[in-house]
Amino acid sequence: MAFSSIDMPECAGSLADVAVSTKAQVIHMCYKHVFGNAYLMESERDGLAVAESDFKLNNLSVRELVRAMGKSEAYRKRFFERSGPYRFVELNCKHFLGRGPVSQEEVSFHVQKLINEGYDAEIDSYVDCAEYERKFGMDFVPRFVFEGTYQRNDNFNRLAIMRKHWDGCSTSTVSGSTAPGKPIPAQLCMGHGGYVNGFIGVMKGLPAGFRPEPSRPPVPGPFPSNGQAGLKIRIKVAENLYQVYEMPSITAKVEPAWKKERAGEKRWNGVWF
Repeated sequence: MAFSSIDMPECAGSLADVAVSTKAQVIHMCYKHVFGNAYLMESERDGLAVAESDFKLNNLSVRELVRAMGKSEAYRKRFFERSGPYRFVELNCKHFLGRGPVSQEEVSFHVQKLINEGYDAEIDSYVDCAEYERKFGMDFVPRFVFEGTYQRNDNFNRLAIMRKHWDGCSTSTVSGSTAPGKPIPAQLCMGHGGYVNGFIGVMKGLPAGFRPEPSRPPVPGPFPSNGQAGLKIRIKVAENLYQVYEMPSITAKVEPAWKKERAGEKRWNGVWF
């Protein structure tokens, strides 16, 4: 068993020795991370009542409880039916592995598995993978894990973007009463014309208070100008030697005097009268 917050030390132990009240807290943390801090109605949790009961009776591990949550109708409606395939893969990486997708090959693998093998196989591919086993094992609640060093420079940036908030749960991924009217686009893969293997900056993942002000180019101040001055062209002839050519000023075209004199007269078919 483990707490889901990365700011708290992990507490590992046997689930058989844990009180029922503590197991209820573990269930709450699983819901919070797997469902992205979404508020679940009692009717939505009814589909997971058997899994919760088996977990409290030590018949189910945390890993299998997470699997049951991922395959539940509530998770399917919130994240699969409301998202495109790329966004769905992003959210699965976030909720089950605690990170964002690291390559376009990974995204393609999961999209193909979803299409060819179905929804349940896609969820199993995260919970049964070696990375999940290494990070969380059987009795650890999934959470965001900062590994310190990464194979690629922008993997940490992707993690920061997917983590979004300080507690690792972003309410922008939920559906229900707070669901957006349109499907949420992908943030890392195929988002805004970029591919998942493109460079991702960390600024999007920083809280608003820590983001630096955008740099703006200096605005030149007003400078005196002479409208009657001509144009000067400087041509380099040799080192430290320039030839300057000055062109006469261009004057605006003026109307003939006779046209000004007859400006107030009426005109019919080109004839003044």
